[in-house]
Amino acid sequence: MSEDENQGEDRREFTRVRIHLDVGLYPDDRTTIIGVAHNLSLNGVYIPCTGKLPVGTECDLRIYLEGRENESMQLEVLGKVTRSDEAGMAVEFTGVPLDDLEHLRNLIRYNTDDIDAVESEFQSHMGLKKKPDAD
Repeated sequence: MSEDENQGEDRREFTRVRIHLDVGLYPDDRTTIIGVAHNLSLNGVYIPCTGKLPVGTECDLRIYLEGRENESMQLEVLGKVTRSDEAGMAVEFTGVPLDDLEHLRNLIRYNTDDIDAVESEFQSHMGLKKKPDAD
């Protein structure tokens, strides 16, 4: 990893974990983009996919915990496309219902290599935002 890449990792607000879960992006009632999330944090997700949305597009995002055929086991969040490249898109979470936030935290806990760092991040944030006294 280059020095610039390493510095970029150090600036991340939340630990990223590797996962392999189906996701669906729904920017409106007519469009659906399906992919498999490979990289997840409490702040967002990277989705390798062929379909792309323009940067800035707001969307509903569903993370299917047991495949798309079992819609009862999914997390639903609001997001915004923040980056798009040849391989896929990065979506920042802009709204996560409280129940889904706890499930998202558990998903990250179970997939991290550094539970202490993850727990520290959770403690220093109120949902997705840093607590005012956490600096």
